[in-house]
Amino acid sequence: MKKHFLFMTAILFGILFTFASCKDSKQRSNNNDANEEKSEQVKSPKKSITKISSLDDLKDVDLDDIDVSELDMDDIDFDKIDLDNLSADEANLLLQLALQVASKELPEDLGDGSSMESFDIDGDDVVFTLKMDVAGQGITMEQFAQVIEMPEMKGQMIQGMMSGAEDDDMALFLHMMVAGNKNLSMKFVDKTSGKDATLRLKCSELKQLLEK
Repeated sequence: MKKHFLFMTAILFGILFTFASCKDSKQRSNNNDANEEKSEQVKSPKKSITKISSLDDLKDVDLDDIDVSELDMDDIDFDKIDLDNLSADEANLLLQLALQVASKELPEDLGDGSSMESFDIDGDDVVFTLKMDVAGQGITMEQFAQVIEMPEMKGQMIQGMMSGAEDDDMALFLHMMVAGNKNLSMKFVDKTSGKDATLRLKCSELKQLLEK
């Protein structure tokens, strides 16, 4: 069982390293499909944003109308944003923007056959989706699901999150999730079978991490 705990902790640190790489990387990608069918309706071009100096820059903004291709985590001036006193609406808007920016670097290879696939918001959950070779670890996805539901496993993950809270980007995301009343769901998908298992940390548990 200790082997599985160590394995899961390694996966968690992979998540933290992904956030760090999102901050440091300046890679730009264009995923537009040249053959995509054009809508008959003329659409207004997206507004390009290259800097967020304060929450005022996001007032009356529809994120679907924003082009974040030239924006990265360094371009969001979190030093001028009081994360401890965000309203839920402000936190969720900022969180959505930050996830869009971080998602530009995905999928991200985490090593050992694992990869970070996506960051999404699903209702009250922020979902990190990872693909990995569960069979290569000598267990089935059903066994893996049982392992991550164990209280000891959750304790290991929370310990890892506490360490990760010292990382600037991870701390920022934790603050936004808590202010926005969001839970964190880590969805693990087996590369071979496509089966998945989810470990969920409630908003109250994330808040405890920030209070340590």
